[in-house]
Amino acid sequence: MGAAHPLVVTSAAELQMQLDYPSAEIIRSRAAEVFGNAGKARTWLSRSRRIFDGRSPNQIIESGDVEMMREVLKALIAIEFGTFS
Repeated sequence: MGAAHPLVVTSAAELQMQLDYPSAEIIRSRAAEVFGNAGKARTWLSRSRRIFDGRSPNQIIESGDVEMMREVLKALIAIEFGTFS
């Protein structure tokens, strides 16, 4: 068994900063926090998603479309807080 994952609590101000200035690094870091490890995060980031018009989060990151990157972060935050439907 591996070491326990430390509890990471991101403040509301930090979440807002991430939404205001989304980047590939921020999205990948948030995904790893939400899913608990880098492998699960990579899987989520690499799969096509209906909520992103069939694109994967990685495709959105690569496009550099800031508005869509913000949508990826919003989805991750919703998953993290259990409000994703």
